[in-house]
Amino acid sequence: MIDPWGTRDRYNWSDGSVTIVQAYQIDASAPPPQSADTISRVSQELLSGTATDGTNVTVVFVNEGAYEADPVTYRVDPTLDDTNPNNDNSNYATRDHIVSLAPNSTPETVAHEGGHVLVGGARNDYYDPKFDDSGNKIGTEARPGHENTLMGDLGGSTNSQQVDDFLGARADRTFDCELATFSCTRR
Repeated sequence: MIDPWGTRDRYNWSDGSVTIVQAYQIDASAPPPQSADTISRVSQELLSGTATDGTNVTVVFVNEGAYEADPVTYRVDPTLDDTNPNNDNSNYATRDHIVSLAPNSTPETVAHEGGHVLVGGARNDYYDPKFDDSGNKIGTEARPGHENTLMGDLGGSTNSQQVDDFLGARADRTFDCELATFSCTRR
């Protein structure tokens, strides 16, 4: 079965920590403004964290598109604008494995869209539209408890509830791993 969100592996380590690995590739015909190295680095830095139960979770995005059956593809879409306060024509992740980024998207935006990839959709956005006194949309506002977070207002890394979302998502392959021997067994 093809996973609509790309190949995702989960490694449960003997010390109680978890590593989530997401395969991706770069669309060579429309490469995003960020390099593969930046996508991998920023995704790990901003998506990794501690779950509400204390589980340490490391998220790793690996540019292995040629080796995986259904990686997520990052691409630029010149019709998008990352600075649009209405968020109407901004970056997005789709069910057909595509993350479309504006030419002016930031590394934080790349990681934010990666957060959607990890859970299979936009259900993990923690912001709502913000309106002026006339009812015109003027941007977005983080939900309470999600201020200064990646999935709230792009103001930092993920919080424990957001990390819980990643842990709760289905993995294509799950492994139980012994840290002392660095050996894993597929479930």
